[in-house]
Amino acid sequence: MPLVYRYRVNTFGRALAAAFAAGPLFLLTPSAAQAALDLSAGSNDSIPASTETLELDLYRHFGGIRTDRTWDEALDRPGTRDVFFGVALEGPEPYTRNSDVSFKPASNSKLFTAGAALDRLGPEFRFETRLEWQWLPDTSPGAITGVRLIGSGDPSWGMEEFGETVSSRLETFARQLKERGVRAIHGPIELVAGDHRWKTLRYPEGWTLGDRARCYGALAQAFNNQINCATFVVRGQNLGAWVEYGVPTRVSLELRKGSITALDVAQNEAGLVIRGTWARGSAPATLYLPVSDVVTWQKNLFTRALTEAGIAVLPSITARRSLAQPEADPLIFHSAQLSELLKPFMKLSLNMMGDAFLKAVGERATVAEPDLLVAGREALESFAAGFGIPADELLLRDGSGLSHESRVTPRALLLLLEGLALSPGFPALWDSLPIAGVDGTLANRMRGTPAQGRLRAKTGTLSGSYNLAGYAPRIEADGTVSGLVPFVVLARTTRANATQARAAADRVGARLSSLIAR
Repeated sequence: MPLVYRYRVNTFGRALAAAFAAGPLFLLTPSAAQAALDLSAGSNDSIPASTETLELDLYRHFGGIRTDRTWDEALDRPGTRDVFFGVALEGPEPYTRNSDVSFKPASNSKLFTAGAALDRLGPEFRFETRLEWQWLPDTSPGAITGVRLIGSGDPSWGMEEFGETVSSRLETFARQLKERGVRAIHGPIELVAGDHRWKTLRYPEGWTLGDRARCYGALAQAFNNQINCATFVVRGQNLGAWVEYGVPTRVSLELRKGSITALDVAQNEAGLVIRGTWARGSAPATLYLPVSDVVTWQKNLFTRALTEAGIAVLPSITARRSLAQPEADPLIFHSAQLSELLKPFMKLSLNMMGDAFLKAVGERATVAEPDLLVAGREALESFAAGFGIPADELLLRDGSGLSHESRVTPRALLLLLEGLALSPGFPALWDSLPIAGVDGTLANRMRGTPAQGRLRAKTGTLSGSYNLAGYAPRIEADGTVSGLVPFVVLARTTRANATQARAAADRVGARLSSLIAR
């Protein structure tokens, strides 16, 4: 028999019911950010009391190893002989296979990151960017100095999912300065981190050199833009340039003449290098590459935005700084709420956002740690331990899942899913998960099956690892969800068997959706 958890809820209950009833709430607009697609039991005490209740069946069964020949048949088909599966699922027919064996979580790591961010920051959390300055009263009217743009790691700047362009937020700041009466800026413009620890850029253990030269390997910084990637177009053997204005990253071309055009990107001490062959007459090749120095990129864009707004940018201070008067009302920009930011993060599996959320959680950790990456990982470990996940069944090196050193067991991942389903932030997590056959990384999977439009899960792809973990809901006639079955399917194999591994996971998801719908 399933255990029934009765929540004492107010906002949470209504939000959960609404989220479940509404179905696919978030359909993403295609964007350049899709280049970074997946490559890669809580307490009720904190929930406000209310006269309303929401009953939600969370299927949990206790006991030893469970096996079922029908599940074996769903997994073991021609082509999967060389796929090693780790499975843990609940519901009417619970099943486990290799549930205590460690696998690479890949982007299933994002479930831990999203859960910890919701727990430690809250669904309504917003990243803040401040613009401060000082007036210079002894010069011509409208003169300011000491301009400082202060960043806190907002990962959503320049994302078209939020209606932005690469320079739209900076143009907004420039326009608002002009509306405040600013006509000239004297002295340098500074872009600084609200927390100095954002300045340290360190790749997590387990990231390959190839990952670092790809868009999906861009790191989060105090200032971010367009998921910290820009477009580079190669037009000839020795001809290439950035499309976006002001990108400071140096790109060198080391191309040989060849019968075909084949390009590869690597990092070097100076920046990025594109190697390979270039065939005469080839069409331009477009590459989406990481930008390591986003601060300089943003500064270049801001200077241009100010000039276009009619504000003179003067490199030197022509008045005594001692006479400068502080601006009492700085300009402040807030990001969308975390609940909204999670949608492209989970649905499109954007790694840079995972790095940003991990560091934001680490920034607010109670224990001081000089490295935000380490602080964030310690917060993830603490968060996971709260769900009873054994320390020896989980190792997370980053917030995105790109590390080849991270490890998780199917049992640990199932414990996480069960705990998240009972947490106050679950409605936001549910809204963020890809929907089978509808959107995100599951847009083309499980179509025409009982899972389509119902099952929500996070994919996880890393070379040799092909995972799926999430929930199959029981939806009543009125559209509300009355039950959830968490499931985990992890697969270890070769790239040649990737299609077969994913197909097996899809069969599990489809059959589970059919079972719980009965």
